[in-house]
Amino acid sequence: MWQLKNPTKNMRCMRRLTSTGAPLNPIYSAAKEICCASRLFHELTLTRADGTYLRVLTKLARVDVLLVDDWGLDALTPQDRRDLLELLDDRHGTRSTILTSQLPVAQWHDFIGEPTLAGSICDRLLHNAHRIVLQGPLRRKEGKLES
Repeated sequence: MWQLKNPTKNMRCMRRLTSTGAPLNPIYSAAKEICCASRLFHELTLTRADGTYLRVLTKLARVDVLLVDDWGLDALTPQDRRDLLELLDDRHGTRSTILTSQLPVAQWHDFIGEPTLAGSICDRLLHNAHRIVLQGPLRRKEGKLES
């Protein structure tokens, strides 16, 4: 089930909850705002069109813990790269940002694309970062095998 967290007219970042309303795991429960990377960039594009971009960016900059899920699944457009850098600039050193990704960190620079922006984005994401690398079998596959 998906539930809107702090919905506004244009920002529809969603928090994943179980049917009982409990967060799926402790990392998700620590975040104040959770959104899928592709949905975040799509929503930011829409806010540019209706003139609320700066207001939404300011709202995201003030969230204590922002979790961006599924980082690296969809290619970034040039506008996505600029939006991400803007967001990270506003949050850098003042707020926590958590990225979940199946893409190894060593490939992030190439994934982002444009070298200058990739360097700036990676610097803001990785400088003073705590990295947690999970290994082992996929939990989703285990659930399917049991059913």
